[in-house]
Amino acid sequence: MTRNGNKINLLNTFSFFSSRIGTPLDTPHEIPDTIFMSPDDIREKIEADIVDIIKRKVEAEEMSEERAQQLAQMVLDKLKPGMSMEDLYRTLPHLDDNFNEISHVIVPYLRDYEQGVAKPAISQVQQLIKAGQYKEAQELADRVIKQNVKLVWTGSAKPT
Repeated sequence: MTRNGNKINLLNTFSFFSSRIGTPLDTPHEIPDTIFMSPDDIREKIEADIVDIIKRKVEAEEMSEERAQQLAQMVLDKLKPGMSMEDLYRTLPHLDDNFNEISHVIVPYLRDYEQGVAKPAISQVQQLIKAGQYKEAQELADRVIKQNVKLVWTGSAKPT
């Protein structure tokens, strides 16, 4: 794994993050209440959860070292420090495109986005339509579909 051109030993990364994670991740899990988290906090939590999955699956011989390296590198390539909340939530749906092993980590954040951003935006679209502001409603609906909405919401996840 590399971040900013520096080589990171995969097993050292496992050791570092495994001490921070105490819950099994084989089933869907709760995420921290994201309203109190920065994009980097969310990114770091996702990275830590994925590292734990990799560690457990490699140790159980359910994942090859090569696949573990590919998954780790993909996460580092797509999740960058300093990402905006918008960029983070635009990236999340694509993390598990080729790695279904991490879907149960990603899905709760996508649900949080849906509950906190998409549903309120849909409500606002409905209000605009009722007010006869069809063009504005269409523009907002298009932005929601493209996940190009300025993120202002209250998180819906339960604290862990």
